[in-house]
Amino acid sequence: MAGRTDRSVLGNRPPAESPRRPGVSMTPRDVLVSPDSRASPSRPITTKDISDMNQTYGTMFARGERFKSNVEMACRGGVGVALVIWVTTVPGLINDTMPRAYNDVQLLCMVGFWFVLTFWKDLATTVRNAAQAILGTLVAVMNSLVLNAIFPGGAKNAKANGYAESIAWADIVVVSFLLIFMNVSDRFRTFGLFYLAMFMMHFMNPESTAIFSRNFEINWNGTGISYLLVCTSGCVLAILFTLLPYPRLVSTTVLSECTVTAATVCVVIEQVTEIYLGSSATSALHSKCEKAADGIAEKLKELESRTELMWWEGFDIGRLGARRHLLVRFVALLKKLMDIVHGLEHAARVEEPVEGGLLKELTPEIQQLISSMCATLVGPGGIVDFMGDGD
Repeated sequence: MAGRTDRSVLGNRPPAESPRRPGVSMTPRDVLVSPDSRASPSRPITTKDISDMNQTYGTMFARGERFKSNVEMACRGGVGVALVIWVTTVPGLINDTMPRAYNDVQLLCMVGFWFVLTFWKDLATTVRNAAQAILGTLVAVMNSLVLNAIFPGGAKNAKANGYAESIAWADIVVVSFLLIFMNVSDRFRTFGLFYLAMFMMHFMNPESTAIFSRNFEINWNGTGISYLLVCTSGCVLAILFTLLPYPRLVSTTVLSECTVTAATVCVVIEQVTEIYLGSSATSALHSKCEKAADGIAEKLKELESRTELMWWEGFDIGRLGARRHLLVRFVALLKKLMDIVHGLEHAARVEEPVEGGLLKELTPEIQQLISSMCATLVGPGGIVDFMGDGD
């Protein structure tokens, strides 16, 4: 036992059952740092040699795995924007036989704009952004469709359709209130309000030249349908560039981080157990274990939210859906283990170290049990490997 007394959760020896998987973006040491130090994507360098501006705003470029991820995202996004611009420069590619959304250069350039607003580093976030943007736009288009069915042409055709400005204002107030009041995402709300304001400005302007669908008949060259097609095209292009040349799946990084977090949980459990058994009860080790447990708790909250985000990758269908359910249950298991850690750590603080008796005699068996648990979690053929198969 004496040989293990000086080892701490921040020691140089990593746990044996902590394989580094492809795409992993953290190590056990990353889990043990305090939440405040991970508050920003790239932490400021506070040496005396850097400028005051750099001390205030942090480094311009992230480092390590995050730097690689940002470079790849920039390359994919740059190619996507360049593709949209290239389409507008090809002679004869844009012609009057196509819907207005694709033969108007100004509208076509908006595809690149919505592409940039939707595109992100992984497929799940991009699909979620795309769904929210399209649905928000669709709400404004449907509202315009209903108004132009009641008052075809809006204010510019007021004499023929019996246009009532009070109804238009009431529609703006009610729809805006619902979009702001409802528990929807900010992206859904932003796209809905943006297009609602744009379409209503045209609808209430007697001199507007915008064309809208009338009497519930879809006009593919109408303003509303054109912007819906533009938004949808930009979102589809964003999804395409998260899939090519290979998919950027959040499930891959979540699986890797679950592996490292589980290995770190095993180290902390072993340390706290040694403290409780009285073999290495020091105030410094108490403090380190407490900080490590708090850091792991923060990481588990992050993993919990990211497993929810994984729903957008496969909609819980097939292998991706099975993997997500397994990861959800695995994170829940780690949270239960951390509850035990907190209980042991508290007990070790308030109780006297064990000097003898049955618990002391069972120390080797307890340590063997913990080793077996760690091997079951992250060892070869363990739970983590099972989740990686997604079966």
